[in-house]
Amino acid sequence: GMDEVTCNAKAEDGQPSFSADGSQIVFVSFRSGGLGLWIMDSDGSKPRQVSEGGVQPSWSPTGEWIAFSDGVEQGDDIGDDTVLDTDIFVVRPDGTGRRSLTGIRGEKEFYPSWSPDGKQIAFVSDMSGRDQVYVMNVDGTGRRQLTRVGANSEPAWSADGRYVYVQRTTRGRSDIMRVPVTGQGTVNLTKGSPNYDRQPNSRPKP
Repeated sequence: GMDEVTCNAKAEDGQPSFSADGSQIVFVSFRSGGLGLWIMDSDGSKPRQVSEGGVQPSWSPTGEWIAFSDGVEQGDDIGDDTVLDTDIFVVRPDGTGRRSLTGIRGEKEFYPSWSPDGKQIAFVSDMSGRDQVYVMNVDGTGRRQLTRVGANSEPAWSADGRYVYVQRTTRGRSDIMRVPVTGQGTVNLTKGSPNYDRQPNSRPKP
C-alpha cells in the first residue's frame, strides 16, 4: 500500500515541524489507522488531525500554511502496478484550503522547505530523471531548478534566504552543499570530511 512506500517507519509519530512561535507542532502519525498529519500543542496536549495522508510537513514562517508531500495514486487499481506519484501540497492548520502546488503527473515531488520570508518553497523532484532541488512561489508558479549535479535532497534555507543547503550524493559520497538561490556559485561545505554528511537544518528549534 501507499503507507509503506511513502513512509518506511514503523513508529506511530514522527517528522515534527514547529510553528514559528514555537507553540504548536505538526507531525506525521498513524494514530487514525492510516498515515496523516496531526497538530498538537508543544507540550503534547490537544492533538488534532489536519490531513488524511501526508509526510514531511513544513510549517510556513507566517504560520498560515503547512506544506507537505503526499501520494497520488495513478493508473488502474491493479495493486502493485499502480504508479505512485507524490506532489507538494499545502493546507491551513485548521485543515482547510488543501491544494496541490506541483501536480506533475508521474513524477515525485517531496521534502518541501519554506523560505524565511514565507514567499517560496524549495522541494525535491525527480522530473529531470534524478532527484534535484527546485524552488517555486508558494502558489506553485515560477518553478525553477536549483541543482543539476548528482542527486540532491533535504533542502534547508539559510536564515537570510540567500542560500539553500542541500544534501548531495555523487558517486556514493554525500556532502552538504550551499547553493545560492541565484543558482551560481555552489560551495561544498563538507568536502574532505568523512562520507555521509546528512540532513542540513539551519532553522533553530524552539
